[in-house]
Amino acid sequence: MALELDFDLSITDCCDELQFCDTTCVVNPDDPALCCDGYGALNNPNISDIYSTSFNWVLPSGAVYNNVNPGWLQGLQACYSLQITGGVGGNIGVAINSTYIGTTFFNTDLSNTASQLVQSINSLSAGTGWWAYKDQNDITGTTVVICNLQNGIGFNALPVLVVLMVL
Repeated sequence: MALELDFDLSITDCCDELQFCDTTCVVNPDDPALCCDGYGALNNPNISDIYSTSFNWVLPSGAVYNNVNPGWLQGLQACYSLQITGGVGGNIGVAINSTYIGTTFFNTDLSNTASQLVQSINSLSAGTGWWAYKDQNDITGTTVVICNLQNGIGFNALPVLVVLMVL
């Protein structure tokens, strides 16, 4: 479905900044006033259904730039985080929605264990759809953030299983 907003802007009266307000909806030709209820409302797309946004610019000189995408990202990625806090041995395994996404051997260096878990998850990401990184805001280096490769809400609130398999 292609939705199109058509408007004109003039910066002659204003400033050096433009703000676009998106009221995306599917126009009902019989009642255009219904086209103000935004994403997710009855018969309208959800924000995660939008794959790209582009603008056609017509400059005062007459120059035309078509399909300019200002860096739009659809929806947000689903992310989960876990912190490795201790243990004595065994393997740490992670599954999301019953999909095995990575494992590593636990060792007493918690930061190193987190790094190895990140590497394991990333090595399998092409098949699982999940990738990981260490949270840079955690000074201990023990928090692992796992995100889906696709944007959108379809991967939110999935069951996450983290297990320690003692050897």
